[in-house]
Amino acid sequence: MEDLFLETLFTKGLMRRPFENLAATAQKAAAEALATDGPAAAVLKTAALGARAAADIARVRVAAGQWDPAPACRRGCAHCCALKVDITTAEAALLRAAIPHDDPRRERVKARAKELLGLSEEERMQSRVPCALLGEDGACSVYEARPLVCRAASSLDADACARAKDRPDAAGEIPVEPWSSASMRAAHVGLRRALATDGKPAPLEDIHQALAKLL
Repeated sequence: MEDLFLETLFTKGLMRRPFENLAATAQKAAAEALATDGPAAAVLKTAALGARAAADIARVRVAAGQWDPAPACRRGCAHCCALKVDITTAEAALLRAAIPHDDPRRERVKARAKELLGLSEEERMQSRVPCALLGEDGACSVYEARPLVCRAASSLDADACARAKDRPDAAGEIPVEPWSSASMRAAHVGLRRALATDGKPAPLEDIHQALAKLL
């Protein structure tokens, strides 16, 4: 799955090599963190690398006179928070650390995991059930610990996201700022490779199911 993502960079008009290099750098950083500070630290390190790579690309493009539109993603814009989000065990560990032991969000996550258990991929997408960690103000309640796939969100059109919320088949119509999205996803590739090498479960699992197992 990870390598298939890198292959798709060709179809998007992006060069694969820089992102393959980023994935390798993220894998090394994640492996080092796993050996010393644990899985939560590995997620934060790879996320930082993805963000830094996106910023570097932006600076280079601006210097070359190539201006990219800014993502439309803003605090409180939560259309994508009803999408199915699959995460690694390391990302689940980071989320668990961000939620205090007696926090009511823990029970909400467990309840949502039971609610969604057994749904097919299509049924989950059509349910449009919001993430249990989404706050009443429409903002992520664990923003600093959010999964890498959430960090990769970089829509250029909030209205397109709203349409896709009501019509899941319209998700492919959402224009995306490619550099920040590809950078964070390449970093995620590195994280998954490090987890697999470290002997930890590398498959992705729905955020509610993965987190509920740790709560």
